[in-house]
Amino acid sequence: MYRKVLKQDSEEEAAFLLSVSEGLSQLDFSALDSVAGLDMLSEAISGLFADCWATYAKRITVTSRSKEWWNNECRTALETYRQTRERSDWSSFRSTTRQAKRQFFDNRIAEIASTNKRPWDLMSWVKQ
Repeated sequence: MYRKVLKQDSEEEAAFLLSVSEGLSQLDFSALDSVAGLDMLSEAISGLFADCWATYAKRITVTSRSKEWWNNECRTALETYRQTRERSDWSSFRSTTRQAKRQFFDNRIAEIASTNKRPWDLMSWVKQ
């Protein structure tokens, strides 16, 4: 199964947002006095977002083993280990994955605690 995504806080996301904002600033908003003008503007905005998404989103393969915390550093460390098969590279890979997990889950905990103001939502055994 495939899906197109933009990683949060990535260079691609920044370029996507910049491209969208530049495109929106170049649109002509003066023809909003008629239904036809509104339709043309909405189609232009839709096309702008679709074009920017097609340009900057990456195609990923979603599997049952896909992890949200996996990042480019993890991939690079794994590739390095697979090429060398050295124990030090394995340790480096494990360290990189631990750091990625820690960073991801710390951000997730902070997000849930700040948006819901209910940190007990982090525990699956607590029900409504």
